[in-house]
Amino acid sequence: MTQITNAKNLASSLIQRMAWESQCKPLLKSYGVAISLGAQATKLKLFNEFDKSELYAQKFIKNLHDHYLDVLYSGDCTLQMFKEEKSKFNALYESVTAITPAKTIATKFFPFVVATDDLSTLSESTELTFRIVHNGKLYLFFSTNRTITERTSINPKLLRESDDVTKFLQKYSSITAFTDIPRQYLDMVCLNPEDCTIEFRLDTSSAVAFKDIEKLFAELRVAFRDLLPPSQKPNMLKQPINFFPLIDSLYTNKSCRVCELSFISADGYVHSERDRNKTDNGDIRMGEFHIGGVDKCEITPYKISTRWHSSFNSKLKYDYELSLNSTFRELSKLDEKFLGYAVITSCPSISDMEKILNLLKTQDELSKVS
Repeated sequence: MTQITNAKNLASSLIQRMAWESQCKPLLKSYGVAISLGAQATKLKLFNEFDKSELYAQKFIKNLHDHYLDVLYSGDCTLQMFKEEKSKFNALYESVTAITPAKTIATKFFPFVVATDDLSTLSESTELTFRIVHNGKLYLFFSTNRTITERTSINPKLLRESDDVTKFLQKYSSITAFTDIPRQYLDMVCLNPEDCTIEFRLDTSSAVAFKDIEKLFAELRVAFRDLLPPSQKPNMLKQPINFFPLIDSLYTNKSCRVCELSFISADGYVHSERDRNKTDNGDIRMGEFHIGGVDKCEITPYKISTRWHSSFNSKLKYDYELSLNSTFRELSKLDEKFLGYAVITSCPSISDMEKILNLLKTQDELSKVS
């Protein structure tokens, strides 16, 4: 690929994978990139600049390539985690490290996403695309061309006034929409020899339907199992780590900010509260209902979203988010309450991802996340 083509692939992939308003847009501006009205318009403007100047394309790659790799190994995801016995894990690790991915259109473009014009040639099967040991972990990237229903947010102010519908929508500050447009997904399986955990990361944090999430995890597990010899397939990946107990711990943790919470009060009523942008602190626990602590409120939370501060540098700050989305029906169970996946959003760095992963592995790690 030429430098211009590489720059275009980098721009497309970075804009797709990084949160636009809160992270990608300010990051591009910090490197002097001219921003247009919205992500897609900015991408097209960048393409034009690359075509005019290969030197500009080279500069863009130099400045943004490492940022893209960081978000590639972290980013938005829906995560499921398993812990295996050391001997079993070591055997799995050894088997997988010997595998070489078959050459496909996805391997040709990796680490970038497949160009839109080539998407029709991408397989709908979940196929191993890339294998690498990075920071002591073994990463397996699986590519597929799929269509699922995802939630997305639209800023009406960025819409051009072309018709009456657009003018009507611009009366609102934000709009939640649902899409089912086919795109490439780069799901990931990550093997960590340090603690013998296996992470399954779906390349989305906005899947709407629980049945879709379960189906996609099942497909990814099958694709991973297919890489293994028959002797290693039985008795593995039996039960994912249960994240439900962390909901209570996150609610009382002082190092994070609670931006969304669903709970049942002592009188049996279901409550849901959100505060991502309404107040400066963005923590619903600062509201009157929560002041005094959990003992006074006597609530039972079952769904929570928490945020932490981080930064690209001393001047460029952002928030990343963890959500544990159970349902109130889970509280009615007499046996152990269970939640088998977590949702990670707006997490553009490996260091931020590591803090979340450590938190999810054991409640004792809560004090280390700041």
